[in-house]
Amino acid sequence: MEDYKKVQRIKKQNEPRLMKYSHVVGIGIGKKKNKTTYIRCINVYVTKKLPEDKLSKNEIIPEEIEGIPTCVIEVGEVKTHNDKEGNE
Repeated sequence: MEDYKKVQRIKKQNEPRLMKYSHVVGIGIGKKKNKTTYIRCINVYVTKKLPEDKLSKNEIIPEEIEGIPTCVIEVGEVKTHNDKEGNE
């Protein structure tokens, strides 16, 4: 499995660029199944997962970044929750 610190460094270096994509709401580190084992990956959380042909060329998440695979995960709209004031 990829060294966690290496993946963490690559994620940190590329996070500002990835967060500029209009549909990206977060970045994390996860594991992705690779045949019979799991490998570390960079999770890219998006509002809606779309086929590549529905995205502009500069909005397509790369399959890997500096040799580390990415995993695009649809999470929907992310909203803050303010429990103290009773607002939704």
